[in-house]
Amino acid sequence: MSYSDDRLRGVGGWLAFLVISLMALGPVVGIASTFGDLSQVEQANPLLAASAGWGIVKTVLWILTLIQVAMMVFTGWRLNRDYRRSTVKFAIVMLWVMGPVWSVVTLAAIALLMNSNPIATASSPLTLARPVIWALAWTLYLVMSRRVANTYDEEGPEADGDLANVFE
Repeated sequence: MSYSDDRLRGVGGWLAFLVISLMALGPVVGIASTFGDLSQVEQANPLLAASAGWGIVKTVLWILTLIQVAMMVFTGWRLNRDYRRSTVKFAIVMLWVMGPVWSVVTLAAIALLMNSNPIATASSPLTLARPVIWALAWTLYLVMSRRVANTYDEEGPEADGDLANVFE
């Protein structure tokens, strides 16, 4: 479905905010959160910081964080560069993977590595609810936005041999 209002075309408004969030804000927050969470755990449990198992946990968490950051940047880049409808579908899938699915994977990894209950690992119910709300809000925006409908159409520019065709 396309709308004729040419003012609502291109990466601007909330769509630009989503792209900036994926390419800059999200990665910065993710790295800062990981650093802060690990530091907080080490300050609360000084003996834990000296254990070999803790080093493995930290390494796994940093790897997961960097993979999530790469997914965010790639999704934002694709939204900004590839104006085909398949890009919106890709972005919606990635929002759910980077949000709720990634939170569950991270909690499960922590629980497995620390031999604990994954639900006990979550600091609050918001740990799992926040990514669901985030993914749902942006999914609704991408599905209902006139700007998105006008910007990403089936006849968008083809980018053969380009990373833009990934995950179609």
